[in-house]
Amino acid sequence: MKRTHILLTAAMAGLLAGAAASSSAATLTLPAHADTYLRDATARGALDFIDVRGGNVDFRGYLRFDLSAIPAGATIDAATLVLTKVSGASRNDTITNGRFALYGLNNDAGNTPQNWDEATFVPDQKGTEDVTTLTGVTDLDDGGAGISETLNGGATEVTVTGAPLSGFLQSRFADGGLATFILSNDDGTDRGFGFGSKENADPLTHPALTIEYTPIPEPATVLLLAMCGGVMVVHGRRR
Repeated sequence: MKRTHILLTAAMAGLLAGAAASSSAATLTLPAHADTYLRDATARGALDFIDVRGGNVDFRGYLRFDLSAIPAGATIDAATLVLTKVSGASRNDTITNGRFALYGLNNDAGNTPQNWDEATFVPDQKGTEDVTTLTGVTDLDDGGAGISETLNGGATEVTVTGAPLSGFLQSRFADGGLATFILSNDDGTDRGFGFGSKENADPLTHPALTIEYTPIPEPATVLLLAMCGGVMVVHGRRR
C-alpha cells in the first residue's frame, strides 16, 4: 500500500509539473509596428531614423508596437524597450538621462488615435496629448518609479524597463493591443539625437520591445490540475 502511494504521488507530481510548465512565463520580442517623428507638414515615417530634439524645435518621436501576438488573458510581468542611436538626424548629441524621456500615449478622449498612420502623420493631426504637462500620457522614464536607463557604448543604446512600462503595456494590451510611445528631449536645450527606425537598413538598430508574460492556463490544464487534486484527496482518505 505504501509503495502504491509513493508511485501515485510521483505520477501526480509529474502531471502537475507538466501542467504548470504549460502555463509558465514566456518571452516575446516584438518589432516596431510604426514609427515616425513630428516636425512640420512633411510626413517622415519612411525615414530610417527617428529625430528627437528639444529646445525651441521640439521634434518628438512616435513609436508603436502591436501586442496582439500575446495570448489573450496573459499577464505582462516585465518589459524592456531598446532604442539604438544612429546618424542622419538633425543633431547627433550625446544622450544623457536628463535629455531622454519616454511617455506612453493613453487612450484618452482627444488624444492621437493609437492607429495613427506613419505615412501621413504630421503635427496638425496630433491630438491633445502633452508631455510637458503630462496630459494624456504616462511617464515611463521616472527613476523614482523604478525605471532604469542604460546608456551603452558611449550612449549608443538606450534601454528602458521597469514597473511603469510593464503596467502601461498591460493597460494597452487590455484595450485594443496597440501601444504608442512618445520619445522626447525634455532638458530644455536645443540638443538632439536620432534612433534607428524600423526602415533602417541595419536591423540591429530597429526598435525592439521584449515582453515577459504569463499566459492564462488552458481549460484542459485547469481540469487536469483539479482532477489531480481530487485524486490525491480521495487516495489520502482511503489510506
